[in-house]
Amino acid sequence: MILDTVFVIPILDKYLLYSPKHVFIALINKQAVAEIYNILATNTTSKHHKYLSPIIEVINQPVHKDIGALKGGFNPCFLGIVLSRRCNMKCSYCNFEPNTSPKEKVDLDKALALIDYFVNLKKKQGHSSCAIEFFGGEPFVEDNLISIIVHRSRYLGSMLGINPCFSAVTNGYLTPKQRVFIEDYFDSIVVSCDGFMQHHNRNRKLVNGKSSYRKVFATMKQFSKADIEFAIRCCVTKDSVHDMADMAEWFCTEFKPDLVNFEVLTENAETIEAGISAPAPDDFAINLVKSWRILEKHNVKYSYAPVSLQNLNISTCPVGNDALILHPDGVLASCYLGKDEWQNERIDFSLGEVGSDGVVSIDIDKVFGMREHVQNKPICDDCFCRFSCAGNCHVNTLVASKGEEKSSFCKQTRIITACELLHNMNLLDLEQQFLANHEALHLLNSANSDKLAKYVCQ
Repeated sequence: MILDTVFVIPILDKYLLYSPKHVFIALINKQAVAEIYNILATNTTSKHHKYLSPIIEVINQPVHKDIGALKGGFNPCFLGIVLSRRCNMKCSYCNFEPNTSPKEKVDLDKALALIDYFVNLKKKQGHSSCAIEFFGGEPFVEDNLISIIVHRSRYLGSMLGINPCFSAVTNGYLTPKQRVFIEDYFDSIVVSCDGFMQHHNRNRKLVNGKSSYRKVFATMKQFSKADIEFAIRCCVTKDSVHDMADMAEWFCTEFKPDLVNFEVLTENAETIEAGISAPAPDDFAINLVKSWRILEKHNVKYSYAPVSLQNLNISTCPVGNDALILHPDGVLASCYLGKDEWQNERIDFSLGEVGSDGVVSIDIDKVFGMREHVQNKPICDDCFCRFSCAGNCHVNTLVASKGEEKSSFCKQTRIITACELLHNMNLLDLEQQFLANHEALHLLNSANSDKLAKYVCQ
């Protein structure tokens, strides 16, 4: 139904009429919303029809974009390797094991067998490059494994005419030798830094409780001068939220990153024990948008996964996008979170395994199942962020249940998305007025449904 593809977003005394499938957005008043609804619902005209006809005409057209599960055979968007869950730091919000832990790490023979499978698969599919990402814990605790995997991938790629592209997320507590290796062989690197020294040291201590800041600072300074795509990921808490704009300026002038990603703290047992908490959703949204405008002035890209307007999404994470991720126990999955986290939610993200004989087995039915799984989020159907946020994480669900008050995650994501739509329309003054009006922010998050079909009935 056409009315179900169009969303209504209140912005002060105006409304955004938004149809992501039609790639259409317009700023209109309340009377126009009602008139457009009546025209579409009754297939009639009104005295205002001539003014609204351009909008009606666009909405009545077949959608320019459609969305659905991936089709065809297995085509992994990247190969991920979770080397181990060990780490050389003990951050306040993480439960990774210290690097002295005897916990299992990935079997090198299985990793190399998977590299052979993946690179050959990409060759058969006609690709000229392939993406290989390293996860942890802290990936570079296992730097010997990384070195062997990188060199094997490069050798095989040179034989087959495939260019392997390497990336990783690191805590930045690296030795000079590790930094040079990354500069020499990696295409992109993300360093986790929680901003100014007082915030970083509270959240991201070493295993012995001492400061990690100076070494992480040195890592970022080195990468700022390297020929590598360099991103900073910053976790924001209630204590640091009002420093976001200043931290954005500091990141740009001090480290000159290619991209900055501010993420809100996810509260868990570890954060409760550490006495840190997430910021209020309005505070995070307001300060995130402010920080984005600063990054923009410095020509630095910004990212926040739940606000992705470039494409229509049914999943903003590896799940459902044919990612292939090797876990330390040899299981192949579409998610890099630990198996126990899936099982707690009664979800199975496994796709196959690498056997002790090095044979890679992929269950294609599970691949197809993941493609379908990500489409099943009925609690998101009435939200205008449905095809950008797509419900975010499929394991650590942060959205509220149907009929409940919107979660903090949903509230901040809706505000940020609305601002990004205004920004894309170059309505920067209206964006600032909107953010400064807390009643307007509350109104945005009070609707039971954003669909035009239901909005005028509320």
